[in-house]
Amino acid sequence: MKRLRLGITLTCGVLFFGVFGIVYGHSTVERVIAQATTAPSGGLFGSTDDATEAPSGGLFGSTDDATEAPSGGLFGSTDDATEAPSGGLFGGSDDGTVATQAPPVSPTSTVCTLMLSADDRVALYTAPALNRTIFIYIEVGDYTVIGERTDDAGNLWYQLDKTTALPANQQNSINQAWVLARGLTVSGGCADVLAGSTTASDDAPEAAANCTLTLTVDDRVALYNGPGLNRSVIRFIEAGTYTVIGERTTDGARWYQLDKSTTLPASQQTAINETWVLARGRSVTGDCASVIANDVAGTPTTP
Repeated sequence: MKRLRLGITLTCGVLFFGVFGIVYGHSTVERVIAQATTAPSGGLFGSTDDATEAPSGGLFGSTDDATEAPSGGLFGSTDDATEAPSGGLFGGSDDGTVATQAPPVSPTSTVCTLMLSADDRVALYTAPALNRTIFIYIEVGDYTVIGERTDDAGNLWYQLDKTTALPANQQNSINQAWVLARGLTVSGGCADVLAGSTTASDDAPEAAANCTLTLTVDDRVALYNGPGLNRSVIRFIEAGTYTVIGERTTDGARWYQLDKSTTLPASQQTAINETWVLARGRSVTGDCASVIANDVAGTPTTP
């Protein structure tokens, strides 16, 4: 009898808990379904006020209406879904049709330039011919090309702007400055310069300048305070062009008197009356007729 009552009690307990489980499970499923019909709020994907709206806030921005594109957030915002995003990490515009402004383009140089490197040492001639005087040698730097010419032997030459090729105190010493173009390269606005190439024989000869003595970098000449080997050596002069203002023969030796403003620094010009060099092995160029005509043989001048 006891066993029968115990069996009935256990059976009733099982039935009670089974019914309770079914009711509780059904309630839980309804809550899950209700939550599933609502869009996510907050967090990574933003939130909405209505399940029919697109997510707001969060990583992808927000909208006031699901028909609009996301606003704010990482990708910027717009006033209308037809516009490109504005603000945010990638910037934006008031109109999606506005293109990004292109960077400015650097202007092309209009100057024709000869560039020499540290390994270059180029002879600078007074005219476009190998038999003309080498005035100086130019080295590393940029030099403006103002002309081009082909000599009778077929050699191409570049004429340089004297202001870029010579120091200020030598620019009046020669009329023109030329370099042999062989092995050299020019760049920049050279079309107009090179288009004017002519042969040397087509041009008129250079106009005569002052009577000058030109020394190269291989020269080192003693400068005396009078025309005689017994006079004092003031200094030694080297590469450059010096104006000849007189000539004299003393003890059978020929001397050239030089303009001291071209041979001495300004601080020494008042201390020295005259400057002379021995003419042996030296040649002068330019308008020297009147200077040579004044040749005087006799006693040296007073220092």
